Amino acid sequence: MKLPETICIGYQDIEVLETDFPENEQGVYLSDKPQIRIQQDLSPREYLNTVLHECLHAIFYVYGAKSLVKDEEEEEKLVNVLGNGLAEVFSRNPELVKWVAHHAGR
Repeated sequence: MKLPETICIGYQDIEVLETDFPENEQGVYLSDKPQIRIQQDLSPREYLNTVLHECLHAIFYVYGAKSLVKDEEEEEKLVNVLGNGLAEVFSRNPELVKWVAHHAGR
């Protein structure tokens, strides 16, 4: 299944692009575009984790949560924990993913 071209978070319709990063980056959220860029040759698990990670950065920006952390390093640590945790929950609980998808459409 292909990743959607747009992810809606709050007031933003965020364009999603697969790309090649020159460095070892796996993804980035750009609030000024708005855009999420994902490294295209990741394993399925890394891909899921990176998409969730960048969505969490977008949530921090869109919902004004950046003021809750002291700096970008603290945000990165928090987003890593939450992204890794969500990726693990989704990967290990496919029935939960189906349940969420079912209830999200209501």
